Amino acid sequence: MLLGWSSFFRMAINLNRVLQPAKRIPLIEFRNYRLEIERLYEDSFPESELPTGFRVLIVAGALTIGAGVILALARTSKGPI
Repeated sequence: MLLGWSSFFRMAINLNRVLQPAKRIPLIEFRNYRLEIERLYEDSFPESELPTGFRVLIVAGALTIGAGVILALARTSKGPI
């Protein structure tokens, strides 16, 4: 998930490079503008695969964490799941 959010942060930085100064997204609050950043980035860089990579990494990270929780619960329970 860290790699996914890193790629999203990269999208925000690249987007701020092409936006007008008044419309730039504050990098401290970039997670609050997630949908807007994705939409603007896909409009500004239509051939980039960075948004797809971001989504894949976030989903893979969430599934990995979920599998870890399920395995941890299975090891601590005395009966079958």
